[in-house]
Amino acid sequence: MAESRPVQSRNKKQALGNIVVEKAFDLGEEEEVIHRQLGFRPTNVHSIAARAMTGEPTVLRLYPLAVSLKGARARNAERQPFPTMYWLSCPSLKAAVSQLENQGLILEWERRLQRPPPRPPVAALPTQQVGALCRSRPLSL
Repeated sequence: MAESRPVQSRNKKQALGNIVVEKAFDLGEEEEVIHRQLGFRPTNVHSIAARAMTGEPTVLRLYPLAVSLKGARARNAERQPFPTMYWLSCPSLKAAVSQLENQGLILEWERRLQRPPPRPPVAALPTQQVGALCRSRPLSL
């Protein structure tokens, strides 16, 4: 399983109106695989973050700035922030994650993140911390 690396010797330049975007990663033949997986060609792919055992891309690492084209010609290209750093491209993985989302797993994770972290039991604290805790809060019997 070869990991994709940014192109060092020959960067692809893509003219988008008055903006020239230098692609950090030459997708080569994988551009067609990604197009087949997603149904479109993303303009902000930086590299391939993970692959299936077959070698096909499963997770894309994205550049945080996307270029959106308006109209048939790229005269009105706009750069916009793109908050997603990693994107599932594998249809099977996307279906599995969607199923987990439909079961409410994301809402459960969000609820867990809102709760304060659990306090460790006193037995798990190092002896010095237990001693300091006892001195700062003496027990009154």
